[in-house]
Amino acid sequence: MASRGETRVFHGWKILCTVLGTQAFSSGMFIYGFGVLQIPIAEEFGVSRSAVSLTISASMLLGALLAPFTGHLLDRGPIRGVMLLAGMITTLGYTAMALAPSLLAVLALYAVASAVGIQGLGNVSAAKLMGNWFRRNRGRALGFAALGTSFGGLLAPPILAECVTRFGWRATVGGAAIGGLLVLAVPIATMIRDHPRDLGLHPDGMTDSPVGGPGASSSSSWTASRLLREPGFLALAVVFGILMATNGALIAHLPPIAMELGLAPTSAAGLVSILSVAAIAGKLLFGFAADHVDRRLLLAGASALVATFVGVLASEPPAGWLAASVLLPGLALGGILPLWGAILCDYYGTESMAGAMGLMMPMMVTVQIAAMQLLPWVYDQSGSYQSAFRIMLGAFVIAAAAMMKLRPPAPEPQAGDGG
Repeated sequence: MASRGETRVFHGWKILCTVLGTQAFSSGMFIYGFGVLQIPIAEEFGVSRSAVSLTISASMLLGALLAPFTGHLLDRGPIRGVMLLAGMITTLGYTAMALAPSLLAVLALYAVASAVGIQGLGNVSAAKLMGNWFRRNRGRALGFAALGTSFGGLLAPPILAECVTRFGWRATVGGAAIGGLLVLAVPIATMIRDHPRDLGLHPDGMTDSPVGGPGASSSSSWTASRLLREPGFLALAVVFGILMATNGALIAHLPPIAMELGLAPTSAAGLVSILSVAAIAGKLLFGFAADHVDRRLLLAGASALVATFVGVLASEPPAGWLAASVLLPGLALGGILPLWGAILCDYYGTESMAGAMGLMMPMMVTVQIAAMQLLPWVYDQSGSYQSAFRIMLGAFVIAAAAMMKLRPPAPEPQAGDGG
C-alpha cells in the first residue's frame, strides 16, 4: 500500500507533464518554427533563404559544443536552476533578436538562443529527470516525455505562421519567447525536483527502493575522460549517431527523393506527415517495450527498421510500397529518444547519464551534418540518390558491428533512491 502522500498522483508524473511542455516549446520554437521565420527574415533583409538557413547549422554546432557542459551541470544539479537559467537566456536572446537591426545580429542571436534553449529545456534535461524519477516505468516515462517534441512540431508551425501573418516576425519572436517563459517558469519552479528523495519519495511512487533494476555505477566513477576511453560509450555514439543522422537526412530530403520515384509533389510532402504520425506511435511502443525487453535488442530493431527503408528506396519501389514503407523509419525515429535515455541510464547510471548524453552530442552532430549534405551532393554529382543509399547501408553495417561491442548493463546500486 502506498503512503498517504503517494495515493493520489505520484510527483514524477507531474514532472513528466512539465518536461513534456518544455520539450514542446523548445522543439516547436527552435526547430520546427524556423521554417516559418526563414522567409520573412530573408525578405526583410533582401538575402537568399539559403543564407538565412545557415543559422540552423550554426545552432547545431553551438549546441553540440554546449552539450557536454550542460550535461555536466544537469548531473550536478539543481536541474530546476539549469532549466530556469536556460529559459531566461533564451528569452533575452529572442527578445534581442526581435529588436536587432542587422541580419548578422538576428542570425547570431537565433543560433545562441536556440542552442541554449534546446540544451537546457529539451531532451537532455527531460531524460535526466525521467531517469531519476522512474525505474520500473523508465521506458514508458521517457516515451511519454518525448511526445513533447511531436506536439511542438504539430502545434508550433501553424500558430507561428498565423502570428507572423498578423503581427510580423519580430513581434511573433519576441512575444513567443516572453510568453513561453511566463507559461513555463511557474511549473519549472514549482514542480521540478532532482530526485524523489527530495520530497521523501521513491522512484515510480514505490513505498521503498526497488531491488535491482537497470543502471550502472555512480557519477563519481564516470568522468568524461573515462567515458571517452570506454568502448561501450564509443560504440553507443556510433550507433545512435548513424541512426539519428540517417533518419534526419531522410526526413529532410524525403519529398525530393519521393518525387524522383514518381510521386506528385503533394503526395511526396504527405509522406513526411505519415512519418511524423508513425514517430508518435514509435515513442509509445518503444517506450513501453523498453520496460520489458532488452534495450539493446530494441536498438538493433530500430536500426533494422531504418536500414530496411533505405533498402526499399534503393530498390526504386512503386508509390504504394513507398507510402507503406515510410512507417518503418517513423517508428524508429520515435523510438530513438526513449531508447537513448534508457540505455544511457542502464550503462552509466542516472547520476551520470546527462553528462554521457552531452558528451556524445559533438560526435553525433558531426555525423548528422555530413549525412544531411550527402544526399543532395550525390544527386548533384550523379543525377541519382542510389550511391547515397549504398553508403547509408554500409553505415548500418558499421552500426551492427558497433552493437556487437555493447556489454550487458551492470546492476544499479541499491543504495539511495534517486539513481
